[in-house]
This record gives sequence, C-alpha cells and structure tokens, in this order.
Amino acid sequence: MSNKLIADINKKIAEKKKLNGPEQKVVKISLPQIDPKVRFDVLDSIYNFFQADRIGEDLYIKCNEYYPDVGSWQQKPSHKQRRFPFIYNCPPPQIWIEVAYNITNDREQALEKIRSSKCYCCKTEFIIIVLPHGKEPYHQNPSPGSDSEEVGIPLNSRPSLAPYIGYWPSNETFDRVSWNDIVWNQHLSIGIRCSYIFQRYS
Repeated sequence: MSNKLIADINKKIAEKKKLNGPEQKVVKISLPQIDPKVRFDVLDSIYNFFQADRIGEDLYIKCNEYYPDVGSWQQKPSHKQRRFPFIYNCPPPQIWIEVAYNITNDREQALEKIRSSKCYCCKTEFIIIVLPHGKEPYHQNPSPGSDSEEVGIPLNSRPSLAPYIGYWPSNETFDRVSWNDIVWNQHLSIGIRCSYIFQRYS
C-alpha cells in the first residue's frame, strides 16, 4: 500500500507544480483511509520519502525543505510526538523562530521559509532574528543588570543594519511584519493570550 500511495502523492504534487509553477512552495494533500493494521508503517514510509508535515489528516509536502530553526510549544508535545512528529501528528509550534545573518541570500531564504509556512500555521507567531555578519564581536552590554524596557513602536521598514528582529502575530499576513532594532536591555513582548517574552540580546 505504501508504494501505491507514494506514487499517487507524487502524481498530485506534479499536477499542482505544473499548474502553479515555481510559486508552488507547499502542496497540501488529504490522506485517504488507511487500514489501522498498517497505518504506522504507511505513515512512516510517507514521512521518510517526502519529509512531510502533517496536521490532522492533511499532508503538507514542501517543494523546498522548510523547517524552523527553533520552535516553541505552550503545551509540551508528547514523547511519541517529539520522536515521531509525523506519525503521531505533532501540532505546529506556537512560536516559529528563524535566525539569519544580514546577508541577502541567507536573510531572504529565512524570510521565504516564513512566507511559505504562514498560511499553513495560522495560529503560529513567527519571528526572525537577523544578526550582523563579520569577524568583529558585537559590543558588550554597557549597563549589565539594568531593568529591561519594552522595545516600543515598530520601525516603518526593515532596518539595513543588523542586529534587528521581525515579528508576525498569529493570523496576520506576511506583509504585516513589525521590525525593531535589537538593543541591549530592551525586550519584545509577543502573544495576545500568552506570556512569552524575549530578552533582546545580541
């Protein structure tokens, strides 16, 4: 059954990529009914072949492999979900974090990961942390131990000099990003119904 299902999935992927061209970043395919006796083995075969993500009975197969650098869950996934996230339907993270250097290719790849994943993880909050690229270390905190202050009003556009941070609340489109410079002893509070706070260090 695994081989036939994989062949069917490959056919559907090819059809959607032909229809949408290179803009097709992720393909959504609904799982058919699978005999409970072989379900584990079939799902394991699909995951090993496609490295797909699964939400409920829907597969999300990435035409380019996209995974978060860091993910955070408000409720810790079970041991089985952490060990076999595809088979045991590990939920998307509440927070998806990408870290990139302020180099065009590296930064744009991280932004594309966020752009392509947002529509499939509508309840996830996304963050990108962009770091300066160079051999010199970033300057030390001039006031270590000081109280941290809220970062304040977002900037009008993405900064050109790193370090800086971008933040997308859940259920917001990609163009609704908030940009802020990263400054010692400032933090960014995120989430309407949760208490996640990131201290803004470099």
